[in-house]
Amino acid sequence: MSGIGGRGETAGLWETNGVNAAPLLYEGAGVSPKDVSLAEIYDPFTFMCMIHIEDFGLVKKGEVGAWVREGHNALDGDLPVNTHGGLLSEAHIHGLNHFIEAVQQLRPEGVIDDLCEGPHTFDRSLCRQVRDPEIALVCGESGGSAMLLRKA
Repeated sequence: MSGIGGRGETAGLWETNGVNAAPLLYEGAGVSPKDVSLAEIYDPFTFMCMIHIEDFGLVKKGEVGAWVREGHNALDGDLPVNTHGGLLSEAHIHGLNHFIEAVQQLRPEGVIDDLCEGPHTFDRSLCRQVRDPEIALVCGESGGSAMLLRKA
């Protein structure tokens, strides 16, 4: 882990503790960032969400801006991010909303508090259910806490 100082430290101003947590998280779960189906990322400010995406290895450093512009983080993108709109769009209760959303996305019946009634239509004006999610990444403030959830 080059560029990282002592335990719990990061190499630069534009890094979060995700750079420390990510390798341990993925190794412990026996997966890689490429296995993540969706991510519920702590987002007190838009740029923090983007830094977390890079620090958790979901996108290469320096490439997140283009990645977002190309729509890879959308509900039907390669890696849906903050599928409920994120903490900036709803009550900011320190990531609990992210955990609830990740669990609902992974449940067999999917998101249940959405406007999509009955089977999910994936009509994005009504339905925010991600297609076939398997693994969700949830991270807290500054990447200091994170977990991977797997569909049962």
